[in-house]
Amino acid sequence: MLKLIEKFEKAIITVLILMLFIVIAVSVLELGIVIAKTLLTPPVLLMDINKLLDVLGFFMLILVGIELVETMKVYYTEKSFKVVEAVIMAAIIAITRKIIILDVKVLSSTTLIGISLVLAALCLGYYILRKSVCYNEKTNNED
Repeated sequence: MLKLIEKFEKAIITVLILMLFIVIAVSVLELGIVIAKTLLTPPVLLMDINKLLDVLGFFMLILVGIELVETMKVYYTEKSFKVVEAVIMAAIIAITRKIIILDVKVLSSTTLIGISLVLAALCLGYYILRKSVCYNEKTNNED
């Protein structure tokens, strides 16, 4: 029964990865079209700040998608700390993307502090995880 569950799980992850590939490919094409249209409309080769932020947000969204593929790939091949590391990295990228497209003029200071604390906690968690993995690898190599 466990073998069947593992096969089902791997099949679902495979389908999700394939669908995410399609979404990422279409998103990259759309980003290219948006950049081309923006640069070709007057004033040529210039972007206003709002368009630039939109493009950067779109770019970061694609990076989040790529990080999700990496997370699923790691989960598919091995179930270890690397999965946790990949999930934390995806969260850091997603929050960074959100920060790039935020309009800080309309948000309260407590919201900005909250976002900062979440990002700091994720970064600290990632740092601790990396340190513990590196420590464990050094210890295992010395044996």
